[in-house]
Amino acid sequence: MEISQLTEMSDGLFEWARLACEFIKLRKAGLKPKRRFAELVSRSRGQGSALLDGIYSSILNEIVHDSLEARTMFQSVMRQVLWTAEPLPITSLNLIRQYFQAQDDVTDVKDILDFMAALLSGIIDHTTPVRPLHSSFYDYLTDVSRSGPFYVDRMEVHLDLALASMKVMQVGLRFNICGLESSYVRNSDVQNLEQRVRDCIPPHLTYACQYWAYHLQQVRYNYMLVKELRAVFLTEYIVFWMEVLSLVRSVDTVHCAMPILMAWVGGHHDQEALSAISQDAIKFMQTFGGAMYTSTPHLYISALALCPTSSSILGQVMHKFRGLPQVMTGQQEEWPAGFHCRGHSSGVLSAAFSPNNTQIVSGSGDGTIRVWDAHTGAQIGSPFEGHTGHVNSVTFSPDGRWIVSGSYDKTIRLWDVHIGSQIGKPFEGHAYHVYKVSFSPDGGKIVSGSLDRTIRIWDVHTGSQIGVPFEGHTGGITSVSFSPDSKWIVSGSLDNTIRIWDVHAGSQIGSPFIEYSSAVYSVAFSPDGKWIVSGARDNTIRIWDAHSGSQIGGFIQEHTGSIMSVAFSPDGRWIVSGSEDEIRVWDAHTGSQIGIFIRGNTSHISSVAFSPDGRWIVSGSGDKTITLWDVHTGSQIGTHIRGHTRCVNSVSFSPDGRWIVSGSCDKTIRIWDIHSGSQLGNTFQGHTDSVQSVCPSPDGSWIVSASNDCTIRLWDVHTSSQIGSPFQGHVGGVVSAVFSPDDKWIVSGSHDMTVRVWDAHIGSQMYSPFVGHTSSISSVSFSPNGRWIVSGSDDKTIRIWGAYCGCQIGSLVGHTGNVNSVSFSPNGRWIVSGSDDKTIRVWEAHAGSLKGISFARKTGSVTLTAFFQMPFICFSSERKHSLCNVHAMYDGVDCEGVRDLRNMVKLNNDGWITGPGGKLLLWIPGYYHAFLYSPKNALVIPRGGPELNLSMMVHGHEWHDCYIRK
Repeated sequence: MEISQLTEMSDGLFEWARLACEFIKLRKAGLKPKRRFAELVSRSRGQGSALLDGIYSSILNEIVHDSLEARTMFQSVMRQVLWTAEPLPITSLNLIRQYFQAQDDVTDVKDILDFMAALLSGIIDHTTPVRPLHSSFYDYLTDVSRSGPFYVDRMEVHLDLALASMKVMQVGLRFNICGLESSYVRNSDVQNLEQRVRDCIPPHLTYACQYWAYHLQQVRYNYMLVKELRAVFLTEYIVFWMEVLSLVRSVDTVHCAMPILMAWVGGHHDQEALSAISQDAIKFMQTFGGAMYTSTPHLYISALALCPTSSSILGQVMHKFRGLPQVMTGQQEEWPAGFHCRGHSSGVLSAAFSPNNTQIVSGSGDGTIRVWDAHTGAQIGSPFEGHTGHVNSVTFSPDGRWIVSGSYDKTIRLWDVHIGSQIGKPFEGHAYHVYKVSFSPDGGKIVSGSLDRTIRIWDVHTGSQIGVPFEGHTGGITSVSFSPDSKWIVSGSLDNTIRIWDVHAGSQIGSPFIEYSSAVYSVAFSPDGKWIVSGARDNTIRIWDAHSGSQIGGFIQEHTGSIMSVAFSPDGRWIVSGSEDEIRVWDAHTGSQIGIFIRGNTSHISSVAFSPDGRWIVSGSGDKTITLWDVHTGSQIGTHIRGHTRCVNSVSFSPDGRWIVSGSCDKTIRIWDIHSGSQLGNTFQGHTDSVQSVCPSPDGSWIVSASNDCTIRLWDVHTSSQIGSPFQGHVGGVVSAVFSPDDKWIVSGSHDMTVRVWDAHIGSQMYSPFVGHTSSISSVSFSPNGRWIVSGSDDKTIRIWGAYCGCQIGSLVGHTGNVNSVSFSPNGRWIVSGSDDKTIRVWEAHAGSLKGISFARKTGSVTLTAFFQMPFICFSSERKHSLCNVHAMYDGVDCEGVRDLRNMVKLNNDGWITGPGGKLLLWIPGYYHAFLYSPKNALVIPRGGPELNLSMMVHGHEWHDCYIRK
């Protein structure tokens, strides 16, 4: 009968029924459960919240003594419980509470909480956070009309919690708080790191590090609190704070907390230092957050060492550290405007922000999609894998839940952002590469543009195509976008036009926008739908009226050029480089520009070469001309040599310097008189596609040519006729072909990623293809003694091969863009390379095996013994800056068969310099990559780039010696 009565009284509220049972079970001397039941029935009247209020009051009257002191203590403890940003266990509440201002607030919370198991979690198990078992209890306590004498207001609780957080951080923060042994190891590979974090970083310290700013923003400006803030953030504690955040995986806290601190001290001119350090901490974390998240020791040995000279953090804490890398030249003075997200193994073809600006999605030539933290640049989760070709286009849905991708594999795929998995099957229908995808503003449709010249609309939920393809473009579609109202679609194409389409009718609206003389690469509507902006291959940006199709104003143009071709002068003293719009001459030893800045061509410079006597330079250009230049004056000699009907891809002097040979996109080869500029003999014809490379034989009687028709051809200079049949074997366009110094062999490099050596006299291939590059080969060259071959590739590497055996001798890594041109110096000691990254690099040609190195076998690996010579690991032009204690990098690593130990140290795409076994040496910010020396670089042009001094650097198991302890 009592159970039925309680059920009826609960009015359907389970929480009331639970609390009723708890009240009846409460033990009190002289009162049995029947008496407590009767007492409950007599007190409980009402419905809903009133019913709950009654039982809450009943329980609290039972457990809180009826005195002002007891109720004040209850309110103080509950004030802390209710207004912590995240529930904490009893022990942590006490450890924070000891730093409260008022003495009565340092009462042990257990004096109150031990009696409240009916209302709060974490009372019996002290490792469990304390929180109300039901949200209605919070509502009851914070409404004076409901709780009466048990009412809990905020009062000064946020000030108490903010002050206590600062005190907790000052007491608890310390250098290397989890005792990490080695800087070589990623956090993910540290044994039992999660347990170490739990043992070394208690919950109250984690809470203080994460939530001090939450409490700060609830408090008025207070000088006592300012003093504590300065004690943390204007001392080395600021980097110890960041260390804890990296270990508890909460580096985003910096981006939330520091703007709050800046706003809180704003307008108080005496606190400019706090404001400056806040701004600096945001930039610091944007740049280095991903690195310290990967390996916490690199907060110190990478981030502090490599941040800009203007950094407030650097100036504030650097005197506390030693043994860090030093940037001797080229150190960044200011923080960059952004940061680099690194991890893709091939070019990034598309990137987009999430709607809330917290994430970035990227699609790459490596076939993967990756999501990045927009504040730190750290990768979130694993790559999304499924596409079997380049990912050309990615974008978020308007609600940020999905990502759509378009690929070379002709498909469109939909992905769940949170779990990283593909949703449903691929959207199939396009007959060729999908170049661009975009969501409609309501997220219900996807539009795609393809190189099959069609535009298609898809239903997001079913994956089915809506209507028929939009047809009309005569070239591949490079860009598509919905209008803000979803009624129109704008498209840009390789046919040089922009078109607008009616989404519902599927028909073109009006005539194409025709103003371009080259392919349109990108189009988009303005937010109000009135304008369209476009970008094209002609380096212009144009704005159009969406309704009339007329261009608004002029166009915007600004560009710099990739380095397309480099060559040494005959005496090895100079280097000539040709980029998209200029030619420069450099001192090969110092890297300084030699007062020459040659301009004159109206298109990109595709090829440059010195005359045999070093007096002249010849250049070939996309404007169909060949031009001679005086090396000493930089002036053009005579007029442009004209004759080719399309761009000139390759030029070279004859060995005697009397004539020039040129190869062109017009499929022909021509020879020109050096003095008159007139063509000598007939045009060499036979190739069925553009001629990419021409080279005279050392005796000047033959010319070898390479073409996109996948063949190599040999020509007689005197008769202008082809000698024998084409050399066939490559399965992709041949980009480069040159003679060996003795005229016997020809080496070729191709888009098929192989290097091949041919018998120049019979046209047969000598060996199997040289395989190793992972992208198109752009340039090949023999060493002066004919023993070595060097190749440069779009995979950003340079490789050296044995000409007689076809084996790879070494790999040169350092460029951050496609390598377009490689060449040996006349003495064979150096290799020069030019790249899309706009740098020229000079490398040691003979890496070979290092003399004096011996290997002593141990169990399972080969270890270098201490008294043998170790390699110089240097990222500078001066050997004295080489890494100290280098044997630590190689200890325990199998080095057997490695010809050059420097090959085991490299700068990776993700910014990490790794050593043997993947050991982490340093993380390099993206703004240093393009001009950074590698261990094999003798010179990087232009000079002035970063050079690192590692001669005093502590690393590996000695990394923690970088902190100067008191």
